[in-house]
Amino acid sequence: MTPFYDDNFYGFGDQTEVPPYLGVHQVHGTKVVDHSCADEKADGIFTFEAGVFVGVKTADCLPVLFHGPSVVGAVHAGWRGLAGGILSEARDFLLSHGVSLAQMTVMLGPAICGSCFEVGFEVFDQMKKIPLKGMSDQALTRVVTKKTESKIFISLIDIAKLHLEKLGFSPSQIFSAKRCTYCDHSFPSYRREGSKAGRLVSYIGL
Repeated sequence: MTPFYDDNFYGFGDQTEVPPYLGVHQVHGTKVVDHSCADEKADGIFTFEAGVFVGVKTADCLPVLFHGPSVVGAVHAGWRGLAGGILSEARDFLLSHGVSLAQMTVMLGPAICGSCFEVGFEVFDQMKKIPLKGMSDQALTRVVTKKTESKIFISLIDIAKLHLEKLGFSPSQIFSAKRCTYCDHSFPSYRREGSKAGRLVSYIGL
């Protein structure tokens, strides 16, 4: 599969254009909605309807795609969303609709990697409140790649993996694209390009 670019949006797949999909007005929050509420202010969208595609747009943030026998979903997980517990909200949405987590597969799409994502220590402290709460020091070493006196480099992908495992998804259910949007110039990166950056579209359908 190769990246493609169309109308200021990137995609990743075997086709050469973005299919019609339903999205949300992303606000770096934690709200998750059904596709009937598309275009609302939210950062996650799910559907139980065959033939409907749902998707999110990112440019360094982490796209998380969920797939099950009768449901699919797309979540926009930047550091604020992860710190606020958007993956918890996604899990709770599935459980509230009677979905068995054991039947789900989770795909972590391209995002800025731990070697490139430099933040202040206050960001890491925010992560410890929900996604990394109660984690051992050994577990925390998975998400921290480097420290300086005033900054820390952290991996959004590894934070998401640890939180998903804590929420009840087994490691065998979680897959990662292992592609860095900052290192790989095939992808848009807000940190690299600023406001000129396009957006990566991550979408999924039943």
